[in-house]
Amino acid sequence: MTIEDYDLLTGAIDFHDIDKSQDKRLEEIETGSISFEKDGFKFDIFEDEAIITGISHPMSDIIIPDFVEYNDIKYKVTCISCNFHGDDYRTLALGANVKYIGRDCFSGCKKLHEVKLNNCLEVIGENAFYRTPIDEVVIPDSIKRLDDNAFFDCEYLTVYLPKRLQAGANVSFGGTPLLERVFHHVLIKFYDET
Repeated sequence: MTIEDYDLLTGAIDFHDIDKSQDKRLEEIETGSISFEKDGFKFDIFEDEAIITGISHPMSDIIIPDFVEYNDIKYKVTCISCNFHGDDYRTLALGANVKYIGRDCFSGCKKLHEVKLNNCLEVIGENAFYRTPIDEVVIPDSIKRLDDNAFFDCEYLTVYLPKRLQAGANVSFGGTPLLERVFHHVLIKFYDET
């Protein structure tokens, strides 16, 4: 799955700007998937990857698996594109293959205190952890995109970012610095990737 496929799947793009090739790709995505439930999650198969599209029962600890098996075939779980809104969730641990966390995934989870990201995560979507009480999170060096308000208003949060992102900290769009649009009311510390 590419970042463009992720954008189409999660609605992270402006649909006014879709050209015909993207429109055709979206149709392929919507018509070509297999849906099933397993271990408390709802999945869609997209090409050779599994996407979490929902939950089938509440859980306090969200442990995203590395793989899921369907019809004796193992698929990497690479994307979370559902909303886990609610008061049940306390911890989140991403499976080793998750590259994409979709928009609004954990927004407003009022008891989510602990988040463990993996070392291959590429995108954290808009409002993904908006107003959650997370204590601290380490953003992996693999990150390619942090969308607006990803950790906005997480009052007690300390975020550790790769030092390579420090150079872009003051990049602004519409007068608001990039990292302020992602992290508002958040303590940011930078770490050396080496």
